[in-house]
Amino acid sequence: MRAEHHLNPDELLSLPVEAGSVIDIEDGVVWITTEGEDVILRGGQNHRIGRHGEALVQALAAARLHLQPPQQGESAWRRLLQLIGA
Repeated sequence: MRAEHHLNPDELLSLPVEAGSVIDIEDGVVWITTEGEDVILRGGQNHRIGRHGEALVQALAAARLHLQPPQQGESAWRRLLQLIGA
């Protein structure tokens, strides 16, 4: 199930995320911070979350984005790889 979010400029959104979740930017510009990562994305770009936790999303311009959960089985596989250090 995709969750859609609309952000005004400078608005901050906290999203609980799982490893393998994907944040798709439909339009606008956002700054995404997760544990160990900072990325800036524009409309048409996306970012796959590497770790379970929280993503902070700040709109640098009005933005529309979607959060897609990981595909079935993907999250458990990524967690296993993180545990073994791969």
